[in-house]
Amino acid sequence: ATNDNYVMLDQFSNEANIESHYNTTGPEIWEQTNHKVDHLVLGIGSGGTVMGLSRFFKEKNPWVKVIGVGPTDDAPIPGLKNMRTSEVPKIFSEDVLDQRIDVSFQEAVHYARKLASELALIVGPSSGAALCGVKKYLETNTDIQGNIITVFPDTGTRYFSLNIF
Repeated sequence: ATNDNYVMLDQFSNEANIESHYNTTGPEIWEQTNHKVDHLVLGIGSGGTVMGLSRFFKEKNPWVKVIGVGPTDDAPIPGLKNMRTSEVPKIFSEDVLDQRIDVSFQEAVHYARKLASELALIVGPSSGAALCGVKKYLETNTDIQGNIITVFPDTGTRYFSLNIF
């Protein structure tokens, strides 16, 4: 606060977090899906990904459904926030969500392991939670049509010491 040689990036309050996903991640997904995005199932950590992508895709298709994935109340998932029990990031607004899906730490690890063993994707628990969120979304909404997008935001290499893999 007193030294002009330093800057606090603060991903939980910095609008640039949202803008980076609005300006880069959103357009990249839009192009890769041939402009067909119908559902976003995204883990909620700092809120930047869900806020930036929801804004981008709602501008392209106002009927896009936005589903937030977060940890259950019983155990944290690294990288994700439980918005009922945590301090809500300043850049996050619950209003963008059409639905919320809770995932346990055990479920997140199960799907991270599944991605590693079946697809050779070494991702962390927040990515496993995102995939679990997609599965739960499909199970509870059997009439879904269109493309479902999720993001795997982490690498599993930092979790080797947790004996996940």
